[in-house]
Amino acid sequence: MNEYKAKQQKHKKMQRVIHHIKELEHHSTLVLDIDNLETICVDYHNRKHGSTFKKKNFLLTYI
Repeated sequence: MNEYKAKQQKHKKMQRVIHHIKELEHHSTLVLDIDNLETICVDYHNRKHGSTFKKKNFLLTYI
């Protein structure tokens, strides 16, 4: 396996989460603002917040 494919495999296994740049606790109106969202790996997210990311199930309702 060449180096490029090895890196691809590594990234496929990396779990990612969507992170709010400005905390929702203080900026609740930015919940879906694309400029306030970034994708980061779970390990970095946990270190940044000093906690463990827990998967949440969300139900989307279309009216």
